[in-house]
Amino acid sequence: MKVNQHFWNKVDIKGPDDCWGWVGGRYSNHYGRFYVNRLPVRAHRFAYEDKVGDIPKGVFVLHKCDNPPCCNPSHLFLGTNRDNMADASKKGRVVGGGGCFIYTKDVIEIRHLAASGVKQSDIAKMFNAPYQDINRIIRKQTYNRSYTRL
Repeated sequence: MKVNQHFWNKVDIKGPDDCWGWVGGRYSNHYGRFYVNRLPVRAHRFAYEDKVGDIPKGVFVLHKCDNPPCCNPSHLFLGTNRDNMADASKKGRVVGGGGCFIYTKDVIEIRHLAASGVKQSDIAKMFNAPYQDINRIIRKQTYNRSYTRL
């Protein structure tokens, strides 16, 4: 079976405007994980390259739909790290050090939960985020400029 056929068998293809969810393995940050020649590849990047074209080195593949497992090529576009951060901010989302997505409202909730005595490991499970990112949010090492007054 060809690699691209094997890949698309793991995508829940729907209508042209719908998200096409990755049904294979995923990273902890919800992005799809696919292997090519035994090397892991993010599913949305593979989808973009297969259907749209090459991705220049150092360039990100962003989601218009803000849905990490989505592989619909019409939902994907190229951008720099700065574009990615601006897109996240515009959508009310901030990105943790481990690549997890934490929304601004969640930063407030995470800090509130920690202040009320909830264990950081439990908070990490609630938000499906790496413990280290939760710890940095609570200590205001991450999101400390924009979100310390929240």
